[in-house]
Amino acid sequence: MTVEISVLGDIRTRIDGHTVDLGHLRRQAVFVALLADANHTVPLDRLIDRAWGPHPPPSARTSLYSYISRLRTALATAGNDATLDRRPGGYTLTLSDTALHTADLHRFRHLTTRARNTTDHTALPLLEEALGLWHTNQPLG
Repeated sequence: MTVEISVLGDIRTRIDGHTVDLGHLRRQAVFVALLADANHTVPLDRLIDRAWGPHPPPSARTSLYSYISRLRTALATAGNDATLDRRPGGYTLTLSDTALHTADLHRFRHLTTRARNTTDHTALPLLEEALGLWHTNQPLG
C-alpha cells in the first residue's frame, strides 16, 4: 500500500495512486491538525482550536466527530499505513514509517532539522530540498 500525503500547498492524499477525497476545507483542516502530530494523540480541544480557531461554534465538537468518521472512511483503503483512532483524550492519525516519510510536512521538518544541526556546506542543499516540497496545483510525486 502506498500512501502519499501532501499539505505544503494544496492538500492532497493518494492511496495506491488514487486520490482520496478528504472533503471540504474544515475537514481538511482537521486532517492536517492530526497530521501535524502524526502518531501522537491530539486532544479534542486542540483539534477544535486548530480547525476553528479561538472562537469555535457551539456545534464544533459534534462536527468534529462527523469529520473524524468521514476521514476514517476516506482512509479505509490505506490499511495499516494510515489509520485514525480514538484514544483516551483525543484522536491519533497513525502512519506507518513509509507513509510518514512520504508526507511532505514530515519530510520538510526532517530536512530543516538536519540543516539546523549541520555545521558544514550541506545545510543549503537540505534547505533547498525542503523549500522544494512547497507546491500548488501540481500532481503528487
